[in-house]
Amino acid sequence: MRFRDEYPVASMTFILEAPAAKKLHFHQRNLDLAPEVRRDDGAGTVTWTWSLKDVEAERPEPGMPPREEIDPFVEVSTFESWDAFSSWYWNLIRHQYEVDPSILAKVAELTSGKSSEEEKVRAIYDFVTGEVRYNAWEFGVHGFKPYNAAAIFARRFGDCKDKATLLCTMLGAAGIRSRPVLIHASTNRG
Repeated sequence: MRFRDEYPVASMTFILEAPAAKKLHFHQRNLDLAPEVRRDDGAGTVTWTWSLKDVEAERPEPGMPPREEIDPFVEVSTFESWDAFSSWYWNLIRHQYEVDPSILAKVAELTSGKSSEEEKVRAIYDFVTGEVRYNAWEFGVHGFKPYNAAAIFARRFGDCKDKATLLCTMLGAAGIRSRPVLIHASTNRG
């Protein structure tokens, strides 16, 4: 929740109600404000309330950082840290990087006659970006879990995480170490 807008605000409140049994973690940026906490044992809930008064309007300037980096902000997560999230996510996706014979054959074909690691990376990259169509059908768990590399290779389409999975898998088959990277994509970021 961002605590600033393009207009000044006399009073701004963010209320979060969650099951008491659910462990939540709060990360505040550019904000030093303890929430009011109210427990309802009968309902089995906890309510957190952040309230600000007399919030100044944003003052946009050319070339300024994105609002997410300068405005008062509260993030709520079931994960304590990015390390905790990345461990959970790797556990979810690690079996998607399995190599099958068709991938091995294609990697051998693409890297044949290539002596440097850079040439091999370029050949595999060009294949994944040029021959595997981008198509985002993000339903259910596949909104955040990539398909298996063999399925992506066979279908010749996938979304960004599918293509990254195939790229990492093919690079690994060529003996080149690579890792998937999670980013917060936004049109506001440079």
